[in-house]
Amino acid sequence: MAAQSKALRRDARDNVAKLRAAALEVFTAKGLGAPLEETAKAAGVSVGTLYNRFGPREALIDSVIP
Repeated sequence: MAAQSKALRRDARDNVAKLRAAALEVFTAKGLGAPLEETAKAAGVSVGTLYNRFGPREALIDSVIP
């Protein structure tokens, strides 16, 4: 995840959790090349939130796949 200078607010932490869960679901169903917009939509957040919290696709993948 992108470096954070301070602790995240509760809603931001919730968004991160929703994004991870949605990413795992979307990547499992459609592969690692699935559109990130689809992951954001499944999580109920904007694609900007996804990029703000995780940065590039690889960081999101690394956060959900060991």
